[in-house]
Amino acid sequence: MLLPPSDFTAELRRHYGIEREQLRAFFDADAWRRCLVGDADLERELAPYLVDWGWPGNAAEFVAMAFDGQAGEDRRLLRAIGALRRRGLRCALASNQERIRGAALAGRLGSAGTFDDLFFSFELRARKPEAAFYERVAATLGEPGAGLLFFDDRPENVAAARGNGWNAERFTGFEAFPDQLAAYAGRLGSGDLELGFLFGDPA
Repeated sequence: MLLPPSDFTAELRRHYGIEREQLRAFFDADAWRRCLVGDADLERELAPYLVDWGWPGNAAEFVAMAFDGQAGEDRRLLRAIGALRRRGLRCALASNQERIRGAALAGRLGSAGTFDDLFFSFELRARKPEAAFYERVAATLGEPGAGLLFFDDRPENVAAARGNGWNAERFTGFEAFPDQLAAYAGRLGSGDLELGFLFGDPA
């Protein structure tokens, strides 16, 4: 929701003959899930798949190509986050990420001061929509779920957040975001909903 989707899969098909279904075989596998919670290394787990796919380089080169193809941040959303922070609301990113991409995003977004906090699944040892993910974020922040406002583009993540007592809305695009946020205008910063959070997975 913060970073627009890249055309990496189209590039792989066009230049290397690697189909989307082949990629899906990896991302549906348990190895990928273990990478997301910090129990496995992405490059090591990818290596045998790359051999099957006929990838001409190594795993590090594949991962670098995937991340380099990521489009830039949605500047409108960044400005909205900045406006929330200037109002004194604490804004954080909470994302399902494995170690390599998480570190890259931390450098890209954290060092730029875009967010007050960055929460990644590989560090929390749990991923959305697992209850432990939300519990550990709330515990780290020292806030009950009722004091958190969560945006995510995946319905299952929004449902899980609500199940953990959070205020949560599905992010369907920037055009709808101001109106969604306005619904909480009377509570943001009022003591009822003291902290404002915008969470989600960068593409």
